Amino acid sequence: MTIRISDVAARAAVSTATVSHVINNTRKVTEETKEKVWQAIQELGYSPNVSARNLKTGRTRMIGLIIPDISNLFFAMVARQIENILGKQDYNLIIMNSDENLSKEISHIQHITSGLVDGLIIASAAQDYAQLDNHIPANFPCVFFDRRLIGNPHESVLVSSDVAMQQGVSALLSRGHKRIGYIAGLQGISTTEDRLQSFKNALQNLDAEFDPRLVQYGNSIDSTTFASIGALIKEKCTAIVVSNNLMSAQAVYKLASMGLKVGEDVDLLTYKDYEYYSYDLTQCDMIVQPINQLGGIIGNGILDRIQRDDVMAREIVLVSSFQPRLLNP
Repeated sequence: MTIRISDVAARAAVSTATVSHVINNTRKVTEETKEKVWQAIQELGYSPNVSARNLKTGRTRMIGLIIPDISNLFFAMVARQIENILGKQDYNLIIMNSDENLSKEISHIQHITSGLVDGLIIASAAQDYAQLDNHIPANFPCVFFDRRLIGNPHESVLVSSDVAMQQGVSALLSRGHKRIGYIAGLQGISTTEDRLQSFKNALQNLDAEFDPRLVQYGNSIDSTTFASIGALIKEKCTAIVVSNNLMSAQAVYKLASMGLKVGEDVDLLTYKDYEYYSYDLTQCDMIVQPINQLGGIIGNGILDRIQRDDVMAREIVLVSSFQPRLLNP
């Protein structure tokens, strides 16, 4: 037997319009009436026709999230925080992986903005918004994060490492390190360039010399950090800054395989994006990313853009914090 909205209305002793307003939250209804309607829905086992509701309201109540690497726990944790925010407003999240491939990213954008989602959140592999402009519908609700794009007209949520990097480099210099290596991420990504610039600025502000020969570019997806660590150790680096969380894990593993102990033979300044690791970071200095705050701002930002037409596009810059190593864990 098919349960209809009219059956729910009869059981709750209200009109079908009232049942619709309760389900879709389209008009203010008293708490007493809401309780009666939801009780009738539960008792009858009524399941609203979501497709029909979407056709009527023009909303899918789905948000698209395109990220470069789902295996990177930074993006996984941000996605979880975003989902927590969206769930409170009865929105669901579709997660798509671009593998840092712009063509794949554009294909995802074209697919999900053709009616599958109400809004888009993206950590883009593009450098300039002109690379995406023809693929994102005009006035489509969007929030970009983690990466800065030239000419981006949408809200952008970024994280600055400037202060934390200076504190971390200062800690390394105070321990007598003179040859500090640096492992950068994928070239062409704004996060990579911003963090490397933070490192250069920190050295300059602390009257220390920047040596470009001690910079290695890596790619956390392809595990190039192993070779980078080997090259910097050959350059007699006694301290190394590793510029993202996945490469930090790879660096710890590589040093251990070389018989070198972090905190004794080599000092590491790493990035920390989440609380639980499969390796010991107690002897690493860390730049801590504000994951919860980042996900909350992104989630609320995309909801604002879906629900209101007058929200101004902003560039929001959050700040990382410095966490020194534990000298006596």
